[in-house]
Amino acid sequence: MPELTTIEDRIYWIYANLCMAHAAVDAGRSSYGPGMYSIRSRMWRDFNKGKASPRSLVFDEKVKMRAVPACVYCGSTVNLSADHLLPTSKGGPDDGSNLVRACRSCNSSKSDHDLWAWYTLRDEFPPLLVVRRYFKYVFSWLGSEGLLSLPLDECSSKDLPFALEHWPTRFPAPDRLRLRVELQSQADLS
Repeated sequence: MPELTTIEDRIYWIYANLCMAHAAVDAGRSSYGPGMYSIRSRMWRDFNKGKASPRSLVFDEKVKMRAVPACVYCGSTVNLSADHLLPTSKGGPDDGSNLVRACRSCNSSKSDHDLWAWYTLRDEFPPLLVVRRYFKYVFSWLGSEGLLSLPLDECSSKDLPFALEHWPTRFPAPDRLRLRVELQSQADLS
């Protein structure tokens, strides 16, 4: 892992790993190999040289609008509500791009936990599309707050709406990852 000194570095490293993981899952790989590691290296380099950045949330908003209404966490299609990726009680904004569909059970369980803190408690790794949306949103929020260059060792002194200490530095093997949550049928929910 490269030396990460700012919050922007940390997000770029996570996003480079996300690109590698997404490519591996799309290719049906059970493990990462040289081709996948080269994707991560190229993305890391391009992020640092300003040749790439996380895509805008517009693409994710279009996906959200076309998606079957279901909980992004468990796939349930019943008792849906809106959940804030960055909890408003922790300073997350109350705007549409900070919202995802969640069933009442997941929304209640997540409560005001940061997404990563909640998944850490569950000993799970989120679906890649949730990871992508979360880090795009965090990147956008940090940019709007002028905090992307914040040194990592100063993050604990800031009142941030996310739990940086839970962010991954490595991703599980591709055969343990999911792109999205599979929809549960009504029979599965009873």
